[in-house]
Amino acid sequence: MRLFKIRISRVSASLLMPLLMGFISLLPSRLAAQTCTGTLQSSTQTMTYPGNGNEAFNPGFAQYNPPAGYVLMAAAFSSSITMIESVTLTDGINPGTGLPYPTQTNVHPGIYDNDEVTINGDAIAAGGSIPKSLPFINVPMSSTVTDGPATLYTNYPMSYDSLTTSSSDLNYFVGTGTAAIDYINAATVSINNTIVSQNPSITLDETLTLTYYYCYTGTLAVNLLNFTATLENPQTVLLNWLTTGEMPGEKYVVQVSTGNGSDFSNVDTVMADGVAGNGNYAYQYAVPPTDKGNLYFRIQMIDANGAVSYSPLRVINLGNGSITSFSIYPNPPSTFINLTFPGDSRNWEVQIFAANGDLVQQNYFSNTNLATVNFNNKMAAGAYFVRAINPQSNDHYAGSFLIRN
Repeated sequence: MRLFKIRISRVSASLLMPLLMGFISLLPSRLAAQTCTGTLQSSTQTMTYPGNGNEAFNPGFAQYNPPAGYVLMAAAFSSSITMIESVTLTDGINPGTGLPYPTQTNVHPGIYDNDEVTINGDAIAAGGSIPKSLPFINVPMSSTVTDGPATLYTNYPMSYDSLTTSSSDLNYFVGTGTAAIDYINAATVSINNTIVSQNPSITLDETLTLTYYYCYTGTLAVNLLNFTATLENPQTVLLNWLTTGEMPGEKYVVQVSTGNGSDFSNVDTVMADGVAGNGNYAYQYAVPPTDKGNLYFRIQMIDANGAVSYSPLRVINLGNGSITSFSIYPNPPSTFINLTFPGDSRNWEVQIFAANGDLVQQNYFSNTNLATVNFNNKMAAGAYFVRAINPQSNDHYAGSFLIRN
């Protein structure tokens, strides 16, 4: 398959997503099975290498290891440079007389940098030679002049290429190892005469970026009418979904991904109601205290014959994960409850009361703002009340939870 290359100069980040969506929409019809049925997602790796402008290295970017049902749609590689140059120029000797040349010499240096990028030997990006002409420098007779150091480029975009599913080279980015990318740069200084000798010094920092664009390409559920995710409080996400044409034996697996939206884990399994018709389901997801940022939710739907389909993704942003309120979760619980206390870590006395006012159990926690209270005995069905007291500040917090049969 012929290498498909896109070369773009100075592409802004705001244009990158529309461009990639355009790439995907232009894929040939024989690749229809790889059409996104979920949100196009991305992950980016960045490496920075300091050097002298004459290096060859493998940046060691990790390959994309797709979870089940996910496909790598594009790999976009870009590079930029920051270059500092200094050159020492020395007036030469006339070989005919053995004496210095009698007048000063005007020298016009030029700086060039050429970057080449390959993946398994195939060129995926080539920046070409980017020249930088310096002002004329006067070198007096029998003298040495140093020009610089001077910053010639700052984060200057050198190369950009994107490989899509039209290119067989995209396969080199898929796996569990590192992508076999080789990066070569070659920076040189030239002058416009042979009288003056030069001694250049170049510092060149390369910043290399590789972005993967991927999405879910599996089967979306056709009998799912609606699926929503709502952040009820910092510790609880409410999931609701409506189905139609539901048959006995179907089940719904609640799945969550923390941070990247592609690596999902099973949270719980909800069985269908057991009769044909429409279904209305609600599930309270208990957010672990350590989670922050984005949570991605989906429902894996498995029918009685084992056929699998999925809901669309829903995203909840938890922010920075800081605790600002007292909360109890999960609610309803089974064998334990989690408590969060606002503010810094402190000591807490926790009391649980039955609805009739009887003290059910009492626990003590030191230097924390998170506590797990395991029930000492099986709780009878009914409402219970929690009181948390800090002995030093005398701060009080109260809440309740419900035990079901």
